[in-house]
Amino acid sequence: YTLSLVLSSVVSSYKSELIWGYPGWNMGLASQFLFVYLYFICSRFFDPADLRFFTYASMAASSGVFLIAILQRLGMDVLHLYTDGINRVLFLSTIGQASWFSSYMILFVSLGAFLVWYVDKTNLLYKCGIAYLVTGSVCLVTQNTDSAYAGIFFALSVLFVCSFDSVKRMRRFLETALIILLGFRLAGILRLMAKDRAILLDPLSEFMMNSAWIWLLIGIIVLFYLWVRRMPDGKNPFDAGRLRAAGTVYVCALTAAVFLLALYIVLNTGGHLPEALSSTRNYFYFNLSWGNGRGATLHDTVLSFLAQLGAEPMKGIFGAGADQFYHVIQTYVSDWTSSMSSGVLTNAHNEWLTAFVNFGLSGGAVYLLIFLSAVVRGVRNRGDVPYAPAVSACVAAYLAHNLFCYQQYICTPYVFIIMGVGETLLSRDRSLHGSDDVIRR
Repeated sequence: YTLSLVLSSVVSSYKSELIWGYPGWNMGLASQFLFVYLYFICSRFFDPADLRFFTYASMAASSGVFLIAILQRLGMDVLHLYTDGINRVLFLSTIGQASWFSSYMILFVSLGAFLVWYVDKTNLLYKCGIAYLVTGSVCLVTQNTDSAYAGIFFALSVLFVCSFDSVKRMRRFLETALIILLGFRLAGILRLMAKDRAILLDPLSEFMMNSAWIWLLIGIIVLFYLWVRRMPDGKNPFDAGRLRAAGTVYVCALTAAVFLLALYIVLNTGGHLPEALSSTRNYFYFNLSWGNGRGATLHDTVLSFLAQLGAEPMKGIFGAGADQFYHVIQTYVSDWTSSMSSGVLTNAHNEWLTAFVNFGLSGGAVYLLIFLSAVVRGVRNRGDVPYAPAVSACVAAYLAHNLFCYQQYICTPYVFIIMGVGETLLSRDRSLHGSDDVIRR
């Protein structure tokens, strides 16, 4: 990735702006090298003995951020931040813009899900983890960003795949899922208690808090949990191999579902489906307002990237330079469809598409593979390092969430730190992990 940054800088036409990037956004070379540096330091010098402190400190800090956001959504501005006409829907907690907050939040809620899934129930950390996950779930459903649901779904998918290792892990997974869903319902109760003071939320969040379908899902999980609970650990159908391939089947089914959903959107938008199968619902029909206005930015990004690839192949392959997205958009999209009041679009509202514009086909692929490899590496090595799935869950959540969001300094440094800590644990002598399980104890 460092090499791709250098190559994109060499071919860039905007060298004077590469160091800091667009003013106020600041995702230039300085930030990109900082991410690499954070990963390097954590992956080489993090002491596993500090992992417990690292976990408690992360939970304590983020819990405060979550609680402030929850209270604000219930109409209680405890820090008196809503002054000078600040939008109460778009901004919350100590972070500010809701999408920025959501990117930060999803990393740590995923960490909380792992703790409930993995840590021994006799451990204080497990009890703290339950309280933390409940708080995080209430925060997730009230913070009002649809991409957060994609993030937590993929984090849980990682834990689900890992749960086929044993009956105990499957039980804990179902408990984790129930805590999250019940946290959503608790949020609905709190909003009823707040009455007219509560901030009005989008339909998806209202659905998660109040729909009877969620109660049905909770009931199904409870029935499955009762069935799994009756399985004795000594006669484990998962260990016996009867369902050994179920995790792989789930991954394949999930991949196929994502592909078919994308295909449906394409066919539905193009009018190639019979009327009985077509839909005009926002997420199933792509237009400029798709995904809360992200359709316009995605449309402009693809057009500008293809135009750059044709007109300047070197930039198409190696990129326009760190945080130079806005130059590419303004150069190649003359009829600018994005309605940005400032007249400047600094990203595609999709971190991975933005990377392909800034770093080219080669650099964008390398950047994306950093995250994909972290997910796969954590899952594959869970037998040697049982807390490796924590990294996989957090990174999978970040990957999914930032299909609709962007690289910025509120969340991206954290995901590189998490990957770096995971790498140092994976690269240490494996014999240590069986006897020195600092998190579990």
